Order: sequence, then structure tokens, then C-alpha cells
Amino acid sequence: MSNIKILIADSDENYIMALERRFIDGYDRRCELNIITEQRYLDKLFSLPQSFDIMIINEEMYNPEFVKHEISNIFILTEHPNESSGLFEMNVSKIYKYGSVKEIYNEIVSNLSSESIASARKKGTEIISIYSPSGGSGKTTLAFGLCAALSKKYKKVLYMGIDTLQSFDSFMKSPSYIQSGFEKPMKSKSEYISSIAESVIKDELFSIIPPFPKSLTAMDIGCNEYIYLAEKIKETGKYDCIIIDSDSAFSSDVSKIMSISDNVIILAEYSRIGLHNLDRLLENIDCSDESKFTLVCGKYKKGLVLENNYQFGINIPFADNADDMDYEQWADIPGFDKLALRYI
Repeated sequence: MSNIKILIADSDENYIMALERRFIDGYDRRCELNIITEQRYLDKLFSLPQSFDIMIINEEMYNPEFVKHEISNIFILTEHPNESSGLFEMNVSKIYKYGSVKEIYNEIVSNLSSESIASARKKGTEIISIYSPSGGSGKTTLAFGLCAALSKKYKKVLYMGIDTLQSFDSFMKSPSYIQSGFEKPMKSKSEYISSIAESVIKDELFSIIPPFPKSLTAMDIGCNEYIYLAEKIKETGKYDCIIIDSDSAFSSDVSKIMSISDNVIILAEYSRIGLHNLDRLLENIDCSDESKFTLVCGKYKKGLVLENNYQFGINIPFADNADDMDYEQWADIPGFDKLALRYI
């Protein structure tokens, strides 16, 4: 797979260094970076035909003639936040220069053409687990909506639900149970489990490991078997993200899932009971690492004021007709897109 070609042009060398490092990390060092800090070198470069996948350029250095070159995506860094309104002509977008480097990177990646994304080197597979201290908070809705939102951004995603009594097949477009016999290699922790899993995985907008028809207790399958399965699939690198929909009971198994996860989403229902349950949860686990833990406020109702000492990374509004929507429609609810950008 060829490297993605990126040009960053800005007179502020310190600013460029931070952005440069983020792209190197984001593309697992499989990118060809060209850095220009002086206008005369930029003009000289474009006196001849040029080809780039991404151009990121200060608005003072930008020349409309650049669109005549073979550049898939042009992002103009503006110092005026009100002008950062996304696409404004062809493949040219404006981005507010003084947002965080992470926000700038996420906005650029989310607006890339499919050709540029296809040419980029994928990051290693990340395990993202989702847990809620409140039953009925919309945990599985969040999991399916996030899977859909990531898939719409060209990510290859696998959903894995591990509630003891599995009923998430009702969220699937083509509900089905897992193929009979798969419990045997799971329980024995077969070294070939990732290959065996390929025969039972269902492909919709994203991939799904279907539910067992009986409870996991009856099948004698527990958290350790699912952790083994997830880690073996992760080793294959076939998926960008494995989304684990954790059991709703808080137990040592939930702690194990969180410990092996690259990222953890804690979903709190926006209600007095939901926030109280979040209080109780945070007395038992440390979620202070913001690079790993994200607090999401679910069923958020604008205008409802509750005593709330938490800084939620994402608010997902309550949808009265959620039961009549499928996961592709959930992905379009405000909040899901912002959440998906955190894992790109």
C-alpha cells in the first residue's frame, strides 16, 4: 500500500511540528510529509505540476491556482472561527487554525475523499468497550449507532455483545443466532478461533458476531472466552475497531474488559438516577485518563437542568421515535458523528 502524500504549509514552525507529529502517528508513519514555511519555496514548488493527497495550508499562503494541480483534498487554515464552515468549493475546505491538533486532525480525516482514505495506512485494530451503570440507558443503541457511524467513515468495524442474556439480534437488519457448535472452540480457547469466527460473523453495514440462543451461563461461556476471542481477532488486523458491548452488571468481568480495551465509553443516562449511578460507578473505578475514557451523556434532553458535576465528552439527545429507527438512522443523530471522530 503506497504512502499518503501530505503537504503542510504555514510560516509558524512550532505549529507545524505539532500537526506533523499527529499525522505521523495517525498514519502509523506510512505518510510522505512535505513541510514548507516560506512563501517563495511554495511558489517555486508549484511552478511545476504537483500531486498530493492532502494539502493543509495557511490562508495567507493559499493561491486559488492550486486547484489546477492534482490535489485530492485542500484544507485552508483560517484564523477566523466563523469561516471554518467545511467544504466551500470542490475539494477545498476551511478549518479553524487554533482548535486543538486532535480536533484539526479528526476534521481533516473525516472530510477526506474515499480515494485518500483507501490509500492511507490503517492504524492497528482498537478495542472499544461500552459500559453503562444504568440498565435501559441505551447502551446497545449507542454501540450499534457508533458501529454505523464509524462504518460510514470507511472504517471496518466488528460488533461483539457480551450480555449474559443476549437479545441484540433485534437490532440487526437480518436477525439470526450464532452458528451451532461455535461454543466449543470458544470454551477450549482454540488457537484458530479467529479463523473459525470468520464462518459465523454476519456482515451488514458492519460485521457482527451474532448472539447465542441460550444464556452465556447455560452455555458455560464467560468474559474470559470473549476476551480471548477479541484479542485473537485483533491480532489479525482485519478490523479497524472491535466494539464490545459490555454486560450491564458491574463485576470483575467488566473491569477485565475495560483493562484490555484501548478505549472505554461510559454511558450515563441524563436523569437523576442515571447521574447517581454514575457517581457510584466512579467511586469504584478511575476514569481520569481522558485519552482512554470518554463520558457520554445519553438520552440528553435539552432544557432539562440537573445537578451535574461532570464534563461529558459527548451529549446524545433523546429521540422519541428511536424504536422506529434502525442503526443507520441512529448514526445520523447529533453526537454519534462527533463520537466516531474520536476513534479515527
